[in-house]
Amino acid sequence: MAKIAYFDCPTGIAGNMCLGALIDGGVPLDYLRETLAQLPLTDEYKLAVETVHHQGQRSLHVDVAIKHHHHHRHLPDIEGV
Repeated sequence: MAKIAYFDCPTGIAGNMCLGALIDGGVPLDYLRETLAQLPLTDEYKLAVETVHHQGQRSLHVDVAIKHHHHHRHLPDIEGV
Protein backbone atom coordinates (compact mmCIF):
# COMPACT_ATOMS: atom_id res chain seq x y z
CA MET A 1 0.00 0.00 0.00
CA ALA A 2 1.35 3.42 -0.96
CA LYS A 3 1.82 6.07 1.68
CA ILE A 4 1.28 9.72 0.90
CA ALA A 5 2.83 12.67 2.70
CA TYR A 6 1.25 16.09 2.33
CA PHE A 7 3.38 19.14 3.01
CA ASP A 8 1.61 22.41 3.71
CA CYS A 9 4.45 24.93 3.76
CA PRO A 10 2.99 28.32 2.82
CA THR A 11 6.22 30.08 3.77
CA GLY A 12 8.60 27.37 2.56
CA ILE A 13 10.68 24.69 4.23
CA ALA A 14 14.42 24.28 4.63
CA GLY A 15 15.88 21.37 2.68
CA ASN A 16 17.62 19.83 5.69
CA MET A 17 14.41 20.06 7.74
CA CYS A 18 12.46 18.41 4.93
CA LEU A 19 14.99 15.56 4.69
CA GLY A 20 14.91 15.11 8.47
CA ALA A 21 11.11 14.94 8.46
CA LEU A 22 11.06 12.44 5.59
CA ILE A 23 13.62 10.17 7.27
CA ASP A 24 11.84 10.50 10.62
CA GLY A 25 8.57 9.73 8.84
CA GLY A 26 9.83 6.42 7.52
CA VAL A 27 11.98 6.94 4.43
CA PRO A 28 15.01 4.70 5.07
CA LEU A 29 18.29 6.62 5.15
CA ASP A 30 19.95 3.89 3.07
CA TYR A 31 17.25 4.30 0.39
CA LEU A 32 17.86 8.04 0.31
CA ARG A 33 21.64 7.57 0.05
CA GLU A 34 21.26 4.94 -2.72
CA THR A 35 18.88 7.17 -4.67
CA LEU A 36 21.14 10.22 -4.36
CA ALA A 37 24.15 8.09 -5.37
CA GLN A 38 22.56 7.73 -8.82
CA LEU A 39 23.15 11.43 -9.45
CA PRO A 40 26.51 12.44 -10.96
CA LEU A 41 27.42 14.20 -7.69
CA THR A 42 28.96 11.39 -5.64
CA ASP A 43 32.00 13.33 -4.46
CA GLU A 44 30.21 16.68 -4.22
CA TYR A 45 28.33 16.23 -0.95
CA LYS A 46 28.07 14.30 2.31
CA LEU A 47 24.98 13.65 4.42
CA ALA A 48 25.23 13.58 8.20
CA VAL A 49 22.16 12.66 10.26
CA GLU A 50 21.87 12.93 14.02
CA THR A 51 19.10 12.83 16.59
CA VAL A 52 18.78 16.09 18.51
CA HIS A 53 16.73 17.07 21.56
CA HIS A 54 15.67 20.68 22.00
CA GLN A 55 13.27 21.89 24.70
CA GLY A 56 11.91 18.39 25.22
CA GLN A 57 11.36 17.70 21.52
CA ARG A 58 13.25 15.05 19.54
CA SER A 59 13.99 15.44 15.85
CA LEU A 60 16.50 14.48 13.21
CA HIS A 61 19.03 17.03 12.09
CA VAL A 62 20.33 16.46 8.57
CA ASP A 63 23.46 18.31 7.52
CA VAL A 64 24.21 18.40 3.80
CA ALA A 65 27.88 19.33 3.45
CA ILE A 66 28.65 20.48 -0.09
CA LYS A 67 32.10 20.92 -1.58
CA HIS A 68 32.45 24.63 -2.01
CA HIS A 69 33.96 25.50 -5.38
CA HIS A 70 32.11 28.43 -6.91
CA HIS A 71 33.47 31.92 -7.33
CA HIS A 72 32.26 34.58 -4.90
CA ARG A 73 31.31 38.04 -6.05
CA HIS A 74 31.83 41.06 -3.87
CA LEU A 75 29.91 44.34 -4.00
CA PRO A 76 32.43 46.10 -6.30
CA ASP A 77 32.18 43.17 -8.76
CA ILE A 78 28.38 43.41 -8.80
CA GLU A 79 28.41 47.20 -9.13
CA GLY A 80 30.74 46.83 -12.12
CA VAL A 81 28.18 44.73 -13.98
